[in-house]
Amino acid sequence: MLRITGPYVFALIVTTLYSGTVSCLALTRPASISAWSAAACWECAAWHIALSLGVWCYCRTVLTSPGFVDEPEVQAFLRQHRSDRSLDGRRCEECEQAKPHRAYHSRVVDRCVLRFDHVCVFANNCVGAGNHKFFLLWQIYQFLASVFMVKISSEVIRAQVLQTAAAGVEDVLLMLPAGLTLLGSLITAGFPGIYLPGHLSRAGRNISNVEQRKGISFDCGGRLQNLDRLLGRRRWLWWLPLQAPGLATVLSPETETETERGRQRDRKREGGRGTERGVGAEHAG
Repeated sequence: MLRITGPYVFALIVTTLYSGTVSCLALTRPASISAWSAAACWECAAWHIALSLGVWCYCRTVLTSPGFVDEPEVQAFLRQHRSDRSLDGRRCEECEQAKPHRAYHSRVVDRCVLRFDHVCVFANNCVGAGNHKFFLLWQIYQFLASVFMVKISSEVIRAQVLQTAAAGVEDVLLMLPAGLTLLGSLITAGFPGIYLPGHLSRAGRNISNVEQRKGISFDCGGRLQNLDRLLGRRRWLWWLPLQAPGLATVLSPETETETERGRQRDRKREGGRGTERGVGAEHAG
């Protein structure tokens, strides 16, 4: 079982850095919001948006199932698409359970996960087909919000240093929250800053961390097409943790296309039935 300390640590870090950044804003901005410049207002709004989206994506990463093979929903999904060659079954040597090709065993939770990438300690969850989009967006927004916090806390320290050459006790106390915020922001920006390029690179090639180590390729013909597999075909929703392909990311493109065509035919058929019922009701009236 995963330890449950990760979400509590993350919540503590976010709360502390938020308080520190608000303190820095109070020190570097006019007391009256009406006196703020347009740039300062946009800066503050952009930071709150990035931070809010990051927390939202983090919650989706924690609460969304990554796609454990033994779950009823996943089993039903596999039965529905059993004709897809990319889901040809084999047996896991660890848990002795049948699983598709893009499912891999996690020794931490001792279960097989569809498109398994890694185990995130801070999210207290595996990252797989079901929540990989939310995890990637969380890393992006965490990096952006942290970069903003680095900028604001640096402004506070710079302003205090320029005000007096010989810092007194009061000046040191004023710089203390800014210094702690700067240090914490550098750390929270450093983790995604180091790993985010690799996550984005693998997303652009439609592979997971495990598949990269195994040398397996599932390229769909281009980076945008590969990102469609992870983030969804509605590209204007890529940046929001609203809709994700989820388990469909393990399907071959041909099967997914046929599935979408079948859904469109069903919608047209239902629409036609609705029209017929409407016409019948008019005649009956």
